[in-house]
Amino acid sequence: MRREPAVSPCDVGAVTASHLRKAIGRLPALPEPLALDLATRARLVDAGQLTAHELWAGAQDWDPTADAAFCALVGALPGSFPLGVVRIGVKDTIDVAGWPTRLGLRHYRHHPKRNAAVLDGLDPNLMTGKVATTELTLGVGAGCANPYYSHLDPSTSSTGSAVAVAGFLCDVSLGTDALGCARLPPGACGVVGMRLTHDPRWHAGIYSTSPPLEAPGWITRTISDLRFWCGEGMRSAGVPVPRGLEPVGPAPRCIGVIREALEDGDAHPACRAAVLDTVTVLRDAGYDVREVSLGSLWEARASGWELCARHAWDGYRSVARQLGDLRASTWAALSVGARISDERYEQVLDVIAECPQRAARAFREESVDAWLLPLAPELPLDVPSAQAMESMFPTPGSDGFGGGLGYTPIASVCGLPALTQPVAEAERAPVAMQIIGPRHSEARLLDVAQDIERARPAPAMTASARLDTWRTR
Repeated sequence: MRREPAVSPCDVGAVTASHLRKAIGRLPALPEPLALDLATRARLVDAGQLTAHELWAGAQDWDPTADAAFCALVGALPGSFPLGVVRIGVKDTIDVAGWPTRLGLRHYRHHPKRNAAVLDGLDPNLMTGKVATTELTLGVGAGCANPYYSHLDPSTSSTGSAVAVAGFLCDVSLGTDALGCARLPPGACGVVGMRLTHDPRWHAGIYSTSPPLEAPGWITRTISDLRFWCGEGMRSAGVPVPRGLEPVGPAPRCIGVIREALEDGDAHPACRAAVLDTVTVLRDAGYDVREVSLGSLWEARASGWELCARHAWDGYRSVARQLGDLRASTWAALSVGARISDERYEQVLDVIAECPQRAARAFREESVDAWLLPLAPELPLDVPSAQAMESMFPTPGSDGFGGGLGYTPIASVCGLPALTQPVAEAERAPVAMQIIGPRHSEARLLDVAQDIERARPAPAMTASARLDTWRTR
C-alpha cells in the first residue's frame, strides 16, 4: 500500500537540523546488497548467488528511516520488492500510470492513465515511487536533505531525484532538465546525472517548464551504474532506449575545454582547479585536450533564462485555476517571465533557434568530440543561503543577472546531451564537471566519463562510510 512520507516535501521548513539529527540517529547500517553496484547485483542474481529476497530484505528497515531522514519521496512503496535488480524513482512532474502527479504542489493532483513517453513500457514492478520537486519546478526548496553533504542544499527542481538516489531509496531516478535541473542536484549531492538530447517525442506526459529547452535526465550514484542502466537496465525494465545511448561510431578522443569558463574571473578557484585536474586525467588516458571558444553560444545563456522564464509564465497562466496557492519564491520566478515583453520574447526565440546549428558547426570546425567545463562557477549553496533565495530565475536587467547565468544553459539552448559527475571536493562540498556532446552522443559521453571516474571515484563509491559518518555526528 502506498504511503505518504513522514515529512511532507511540500513543507520546506520541515527538514531542520534538529529533525535531521534525530532521523539520522535512527538510520540503520546500509544493507550490503543495496550498496552493491548495479552490474554486480545483476551478475550475482544471474548466477543464483543472490536471491530477490536477500537483495531487498534490507530495504524493509532502510527505506522508512532513510525516507524520514532525507524526505525525498512524495508517494512511495517503501521497502518494495521489485522483480529486477533496479529500483526506479520518477520526478513528480512526469506521469506514471497509477501514480498521481502533483507538480510539487500541495493542492493539485493529476491521475494519468498512461506513462510518459520516456517511460513507455516501464515494468511497474520496478517503480519505487514519485520523488519530490519544487513547485511547478520553479520554487525554492523541495524539503529534501542532502544525504552525503548534510549542510548543502540539494539544489533545483530534480532535487528529489538526486536525493533519493544518493540516499539509496532508489537506484536510478528520472528527472527533467530545462536549464540544468537534472545536473545541478546530482552535482550538489555528489552523484551523477545525464541530460538527454532534446527531442520533442519525449515531452508527452511531462510537465515542461520550457519545451524548446526541456529534456529528460537520468540520475544514478556512479557512472558505472549509469552505464549499466543505459544498456541492460533500460532493456530489462522495458524503458525506451534513446537513440544516443546506442553505441555508434568510434570512441571520442578529442575534448575541447571551454575557454570562457577557464577565463571566468568570478568562478570559484576550486572549479577552475577541478577543470585543470580533469584535463590531466584525460590526457593521461590518451585524449587530445585543447581549448575552444563558444563565442555567441556563451552569450546565449542569457536568452535561455529569459525564454524559460517567459514559458513558465505562459504555462502557469494556462492552468492557473487548477493549481491553488503558490509559495512566494514560485511567484517571484513567475513574475520574471511576466515582465518579458512579446517583442523581447520573439527576439529570444530567434536567438535560441540558431543555437543548435551553431553548436553543430562549432564541433565540426574545432574537430572536437565533446566540450568540458565545470558544472557551475560556484560551489553548491549551503542550506541557509539557498533558503534565503527569492527566486530561482535571475532577473534580466538587474546588476546580478550576468553573474547568475551559470554554465548549465549551454547544453539546453543547443539541445545537446550533457553529463555531470563529481571529480573533487573543496570546502566540504563536491566539485562537479560537465561534459557536453553533439546531438545523440550520450553513449560517447559515457565513455569519457568512465575514464574520468576510474581516476576520480564518485563519493557514492564510499557511500557506506559517508552514511556512517552521519550517524556519528
